[in-house]
Order: sequence, then structure tokens, then C-alpha cells
Amino acid sequence: MQMTPIEQGLARVLGGRIAHDDEIGVRYSLSADGRRTMLDLPFAPFLTEAGADHIGIGPLATVLDSACGIGAMVALGFRESTATVDLRIDYLRDLSPGASCQVEAGAVDVGGQPEAGMVMMRAEARDKGTNAIIAHATGQFIRRRLPERDLSAEVPPPAATANAPDYRSVMGFVSEPAGLRMPFRPGLVGNGSLPSLHGGAIAAHMQQAACEALDTGSGRRARLTTAHFSFLRFAGGADTVASSVVERVGASVASVRVTSSQPPDRVVARGVFTFFRT
Repeated sequence: MQMTPIEQGLARVLGGRIAHDDEIGVRYSLSADGRRTMLDLPFAPFLTEAGADHIGIGPLATVLDSACGIGAMVALGFRESTATVDLRIDYLRDLSPGASCQVEAGAVDVGGQPEAGMVMMRAEARDKGTNAIIAHATGQFIRRRLPERDLSAEVPPPAATANAPDYRSVMGFVSEPAGLRMPFRPGLVGNGSLPSLHGGAIAAHMQQAACEALDTGSGRRARLTTAHFSFLRFAGGADTVASSVVERVGASVASVRVTSSQPPDRVVARGVFTFFRT
């Protein structure tokens, strides 16, 4: 089977496919000029939150992070690897029921050198049913040197889509006194050459922890409007725990801080989440 340009690039940079993207059904393509990355996330029931009929913010965070990360590699001609350092997502509205999502990402600036440079990315997510903009994302990705790899190996087919009632079940989140646990499994891997967990999976996990921490049973809906992630180091093949601190719950706005850690107390990411209460 002949590889597409993105598949060839991922084989060189990451050693193969992105496991977690395959797991949730992400599809890649390039714009006609080859400068912008296009990711499609087809609707599936396992991408929804419990009781909802649309793709949730967890999968949306994953596809936005992937679009920016792959887009950064496209901007570098797949001659270097990249890693998420900072990611901000502004959520504007929910996807419509049963709608698929498309994310388009492009580089804003490429600066510095490998190991001492960054790629600034911007992405936009749209509802494929209504064409409405769902979310914006901006991110900084560090440039990393790339070891040469053989591209002759055939890229394996995508993993089977998850058979679960909702996204929380797919991810296996478990609420514990220490926080929200995300058990490790190979399907969470983003960079198979390390291997390390998908930055989008870490982001989705932290978002879920923030949402659950704010659920006080008051009956008022709190909609996540802004998520800001700082990635401190690679998350390896181990369980991850997201612990939350509710900083403020006001009449209209609430704020939650989340720390993502792997044992023994190895902090991998931090996040700040702003909610609008309706």
C-alpha cells in the first residue's frame, strides 16, 4: 500500500502512525498548496460525553493538538520532530448533533534552530454539518533533531475504533481520592519512537478532571470556554493522575487549575481552565 505524504512524514519522524489518532478515527490530509494540515474527526457515539449526542471537548482537544503538531512538522518539511510546549484552546460552541469535525492548522512563525527553536501554530475547528467555527487553538511546538529512519516499511492499518458507550469509557478514566486516573494503554501513545503519550490525550484527561472538579451539583451548567496547557516533559508508558484545585466559583465565571502527574510525583503538565456558568 502506497503511503501518503503525511504517512511518509510520520513514519520518518515518529516511526509510524499516531496510535491515539487511529484509535479515535482521525483522518489526515493536506491543503491544495501543501502548506496547511487538514484533520477530519468523523462522528461516532464513543466520542460523545454521557447523555450527549455530539462529539465532546475531549476528542476535540486531541484533534486540535494533533493538527497543530503535524502542521508544525509539515512546516519543517518533516525534517525535524516537534513536541507541544504550550497549547491554548478557546471553545466557542458545541458541535451539532451527529456532526463530524474538521480542523485546519497552519504555521504562524518558524523560529530558531533544532533544539533551540519553536514553531508557532494556529488551528480552527469547524462543524462539518453547519460549517460553524467550533474552537480556535494556538500552540508553541519545540523543534527537535530528527534521526534518520527507513521509510520502506509499510504503515500498519488504523486500529479498530473503540466499542464503548461514551468517551469517558474509551479513555478508562477512574475517579480516585488523589484525582482522576487515566490508565496507560498502547492506544494512548502519540510518539511511538519514544514512546510517549499523545499530548491531546493528556489535555483531554486534564479537561475532564477540571469539569468533574467543578461539578458541585448546584444544577447550573458550567461550559468550558478556555483551556491553557503547559507541557513540562514527555509522559511515558504509565498511568497518569490529574489533580484539580477549584480556584474560584463566581456568579458567572469559574476557574480550575489541574496538575497531571505520573508516579512517583513526576509532573508532566499543568493546565488552567476557565468556565462560564449559565
